[in-house]
Amino acid sequence: MEAFDACDNRPVWQLHSHTSQLPGDEKNAQLSRPELGPLMNYDEISLGLWLHRREAIFPLHTIQEGRKPFQAIIVIQVPPGGWNMRGYRRRCARARSAAMGQRYVVREAKTRQELDDIMTVIWAANYTPYEPFLQLYFPVLGYTAAHREAAIAESRERFWRQHQEDTSSHWFYAFDTVTNRAVGCAQWVVSTSNPFASGTPKLAAPWWPEGECRRFCESILNQVYRPRASWMTRPHCALNWMAVDPGHRLRGIGCLLMDVGVARADELDLECWLEASEMGKPLYEKFGYQSLLKVAFDNQKPNASDEWRRCAHEMTPPPIFTMWRPRKSLHAGGQGELRMPWALGTER
Repeated sequence: MEAFDACDNRPVWQLHSHTSQLPGDEKNAQLSRPELGPLMNYDEISLGLWLHRREAIFPLHTIQEGRKPFQAIIVIQVPPGGWNMRGYRRRCARARSAAMGQRYVVREAKTRQELDDIMTVIWAANYTPYEPFLQLYFPVLGYTAAHREAAIAESRERFWRQHQEDTSSHWFYAFDTVTNRAVGCAQWVVSTSNPFASGTPKLAAPWWPEGECRRFCESILNQVYRPRASWMTRPHCALNWMAVDPGHRLRGIGCLLMDVGVARADELDLECWLEASEMGKPLYEKFGYQSLLKVAFDNQKPNASDEWRRCAHEMTPPPIFTMWRPRKSLHAGGQGELRMPWALGTER
């Protein structure tokens, strides 16, 4: 599950190229350096763009005015004209990620306190905007602040226990060196053998009290997991969770957390798998994932009780996308037809 905004899903810079409207020299001298946010290193980053279909690179000293975050930048000594930023999304994203790395550091969680901080990020991210999956995994069984705190405490205990019991689980978090706190997280599960050698598991949700709500939750979770368990019967890396604090989105943190897992998969020459929301899908595509299937959840049940119908109304998540990334050796080869995961068979 993930809750974040893709790091470069839209152009990093939107430009005003009408230099005829720039202030005079007297006013120019009074303008301070542009505020591009804490991610930029003024000495190292240059602005790449297309000018009249020709490539041009402008150092930051030519940038006359900027308003955070990347909303408007005026470049001096450039004639009026149209700008085409589409070809530069990736370059800008790489430059931004390099500068951002000076503030945000990715670490692997080793302690209970680190995982507790990760859970704080997950709770904050999935309420802005609200994500129905949150209630499936972390039910708040009441309407007071005390009920919410009890749910948070239970989720922290449960995730720490699960993490300790699963040697393939790796939780990473983005640490903000300015505020000294975790602001993003991802769980990568690295399976060096077939995790489904015993067949498709039947998922249970014991964190819900016994009853229709638990059964509804289990129905949805098993629908999420079925394509993975059916097609990924080989060693692979799976992204289970991704979240970025709402106050730190659109700063490339999702890219940093993706880099960690993808690099590990490429090092081991493993396939990758994840289930994506509509919001997260563009980010994953930039890392070589392709969508295989759109899953719309079946929440119908013969002779459903009123409680089941209430769960269906309140907790059915929007459709998700099953996404797959081939092994680096297959992806880089470029020879022959790429075989899809359902055609690759089973490996121990």
